[in-house]
Amino acid sequence: GDKGFFNRATDETIITERAIAVQFMDSDTMYMTADTLYAKQDSVEGRKIRAYYKVCVYMNDMQGKADSLEYFYNDSMIVLHDDPIIRSDVIQVTGDTIKIMLKNNQADSMWVGPAGFLVSQEDTLGFNQIKGKEMRAKFRDNELVRLHVIGNSESIYFGKDEDDNYQGMNTALSQEMIIYLSDNE
Repeated sequence: GDKGFFNRATDETIITERAIAVQFMDSDTMYMTADTLYAKQDSVEGRKIRAYYKVCVYMNDMQGKADSLEYFYNDSMIVLHDDPIIRSDVIQVTGDTIKIMLKNNQADSMWVGPAGFLVSQEDTLGFNQIKGKEMRAKFRDNELVRLHVIGNSESIYFGKDEDDNYQGMNTALSQEMIIYLSDNE
């Protein structure tokens, strides 16, 4: 960033004005930008980074933005607050708060709530949609493989035949849904 402050006694760092943080991982690199980055090491929570206002996160398979973000090194957890959006090539997830758990430097699981909403673009004509009060997702090799939707679950999806021709739009309503995905579909 353009301005940086470090307090050796409290092990706190503040970066402002075009602040950028880079986290190197085994097979990827996470870039984070924000108005202000705050890092602190303490005995209770370990190393933590907080990013405030207009946060953007970039990785090879995922991008996101939110008003604020916390990254806990010890738990390998990213928490996005206030209107967060997470995007991959084919999926977009929104909610009031999104928590992403990392394992071996890859997305392992995600919690979205309240007011979780997932949309995936079927093609230029249709968008599959899922919503609920809370969502719990599981990833394998950075791909979404299972989605558990809890509370007022609703799904809209477009069915196709073997030749990829539309067969209509389907809706499903339930208190709870578990959706399995293959190749992000």
